[in-house]
Amino acid sequence: MNLSTIRLASSGIHTAWTSFNDYRRRKTAEAYDALADATGDIDLEALKDRGSSLLDDSRKEAGRVTQAARIRLSKALDAASEQGKELAEQGKDLVAQADKSSKKLTKKARKKANKKLGKKDKKRCWLTWLIVLAVSAIAGVLAWVFFGRKEQPGTTPPRVEEYGSDEDTSSTLVYSTSTPSEGSTEDQEQEIDSEEFLADLDEQLQQHQETTGRHALIEDPEEDDQPKN
Repeated sequence: MNLSTIRLASSGIHTAWTSFNDYRRRKTAEAYDALADATGDIDLEALKDRGSSLLDDSRKEAGRVTQAARIRLSKALDAASEQGKELAEQGKDLVAQADKSSKKLTKKARKKANKKLGKKDKKRCWLTWLIVLAVSAIAGVLAWVFFGRKEQPGTTPPRVEEYGSDEDTSSTLVYSTSTPSEGSTEDQEQEIDSEEFLADLDEQLQQHQETTGRHALIEDPEEDDQPKN
């Protein structure tokens, strides 16, 4: 390449760069002037009014949203309260049903327990009465044996007791003062005691049958001896 060509190219580049810088400066100045003109045309009062109106509109919109939220919340609370009432009523019904079922179960359990206890008590009462009757009979027999008998009249012959001494000897006759009587009143008293004892036994058996509600199959030995009509 020649020097002339290089110089021509460099001068062309310099010219193009200079023209570009001028164009850029000119456009920047135009933009700045346009911005200054636009700034001068802006009305600050209008902007304030517009901002206040926007603020009022936003407040109104927020109030509407808040009111709608409150309405939704009140509706939700009402629905929850109604559901709570329904659940409370259902709970009361369930509690009442549980109480009824528990009462029925307790009644059944009490009936079963009373039946078992009643049978046991009747058996125990019957056994106790039999034991009491047996003990009373034994006590009556022992009382009759030890206290009902009287001393039988003496049947021994008179005794001779001799008292000896150096000077004189004498003998003394001792006679028994009781003599057996005909008819033996002791046998009559024994019969009276046995009749009273049997009567007491009959009364005790009758009282026991009335209290326990059972009829004991006990026959009177005296009725077997009586002739049947």
